[in-house]
Amino acid sequence: MRLTKFIFIIFALALVSSLISCAKMTVPEKDVIIKITARRIAHQGLKAQPDVFRPLGVIARESCQHLTVRSQPADVAFSIIFKTIATKTSDPLLAQDIQDVIELVGVKFDKSFQLVGLTPDTLKFITLFVCSFAQGIEAVR
Repeated sequence: MRLTKFIFIIFALALVSSLISCAKMTVPEKDVIIKITARRIAHQGLKAQPDVFRPLGVIARESCQHLTVRSQPADVAFSIIFKTIATKTSDPLLAQDIQDVIELVGVKFDKSFQLVGLTPDTLKFITLFVCSFAQGIEAVR
């Protein structure tokens, strides 16, 4: 039942994204799509693989709140989240979802999973993703 619901949500997000991508997106629309997608990726990932996603939630939360000396800037946290989901999850849909977010944000990674060509706008979207990802993890607790 949960898998069916998850697939339906992902399909709905993909459909909405494809319809919206045909039109020129404004910044507020991108903000909303990034927020929703980040929360859903985090929420679903934590339910499926808590041992992988719990540490990612800590990194994201610390990045947003700057709680500790160990906290990472949002771009570093985003790179860690992307690399972990791309290499350590067994769910191909989560990997595709994070890939779609990267396309939406408009960033690129080099071979060592470091972000290339950051602009102030892309950094804003990355920060929005990381903070929304933290909210998705928090929602499961």
